[in-house]
Amino acid sequence: MDTDIQLRLLFFVSLLLSFFLLPWWVSVPAVLAYCIYYTPAVEVIAFGFLADNLYGVSYIYTYIASAVCFLVYFIKSHIRT
Repeated sequence: MDTDIQLRLLFFVSLLLSFFLLPWWVSVPAVLAYCIYYTPAVEVIAFGFLADNLYGVSYIYTYIASAVCFLVYFIKSHIRT
């Protein structure tokens, strides 16, 4: 397995653990660093969905925000190609 893939997997697992074990103000900068280091970071949408479900007040906002993120991602990828 490539070292870049191993590093990305290690960073992914550490982010997942940070959502469960650390406060949100530690997890958010870690996710931003993940977005900066790995350009097509689609996993961030899953982290946002997880964070909204764990810490959110209204569950309808979670689904609306996730739909908007998917829409923006697909529009951005369509414009780039």
